[in-house]
Amino acid sequence: MTELAMREANSGIVRLKQRRQRRMLIAAIGLAILVVDALFMWRQGIFPGALSDLPPDLASGLATGILVGCLIFIPLARRMKDCDEHEMRARRLASQAGFFVFLIGLPVWSLFAIGGVLPPLNGVAVYASAVVAYLAVFVWHKFR
Repeated sequence: MTELAMREANSGIVRLKQRRQRRMLIAAIGLAILVVDALFMWRQGIFPGALSDLPPDLASGLATGILVGCLIFIPLARRMKDCDEHEMRARRLASQAGFFVFLIGLPVWSLFAIGGVLPPLNGVAVYASAVVAYLAVFVWHKFR
């Protein structure tokens, strides 16, 4: 019985490599879909022709999103290699929570700022709320 579970083809390292390859494939497909969708929207005239035609809130939101994505979430994802499965799951869920807080908070704040309900967009506040969400979810799943 234990021989079946300990076979080389079923080892944890092989399963981890397969899982990483599957996640990279899914991420690449998702990125390709986003790029193709943006190109179609640009060709149909939904997106403005030049970056200077973007509203200031949208431009600052896009710039903040790019910076946060490149400077925070990519290094966190690369750090996930040297941890056990429980910590990897906690970090993945925390990264998703922080990303969704940022992804939802930024356009909602921009739209409310355009409508005059909220003050102008504050990227630092949106970023700080994403970090707080990340830390809260990570601590909850890591130490519960």
